[in-house]
Amino acid sequence: RKGFVLQNCEFTEHPICLASRTYQTLKLEQLRERNPQVEPSAAEIDRVTTKACICHDLAGCATLSHGIDPNATPAVCCGPNIAWFDRVASLEEMVGHIYGRLSLLTQTERPHMFINELQLYVAELRRQTGVSQQELSTRLATYIGEFRANLLQGVEHYRSYTARFLEDAKARFLADLDGLEKEIRGLGVGAAVPA
Repeated sequence: RKGFVLQNCEFTEHPICLASRTYQTLKLEQLRERNPQVEPSAAEIDRVTTKACICHDLAGCATLSHGIDPNATPAVCCGPNIAWFDRVASLEEMVGHIYGRLSLLTQTERPHMFINELQLYVAELRRQTGVSQQELSTRLATYIGEFRANLLQGVEHYRSYTARFLEDAKARFLADLDGLEKEIRGLGVGAAVPA
């Protein structure tokens, strides 16, 4: 059954889904009414329209295959490691890859999983700081400052674990970490944020 996670009554008396066409149309109209002379930015439009409905899209694999919702368009959220694969693999090939009998990876030299994770967060910080330059609010600036501070704490936390690494992996990890730390320190809202 659908409708159990609805909580938004911003525009309607009864809750509606943030991924619904109704909500997105009303939200975009609100953005346009806020400043009729200026069309909403691509970032603002993306924030409204790139949502996936848990009931319809994310459950689509199950509801479509069981004939419950023939109109479902399944939304699959793969992990970040999908970037290291460059083709569709058969089940037999994937099992062979998982058990180490063959490699389906496009590159054998990959960043450490912590570096990969930190790169995703830095990309989000970069996106947030770009948005905030356009629509700077105190709340958003505070959020970005806290996000940035947390990332820098994470860098120090990761750095403390390098003593446990093999020597050849340590040098690359530290070099990647230093580069990401430099980028984080360079990202801030408005003026440069003190280190």
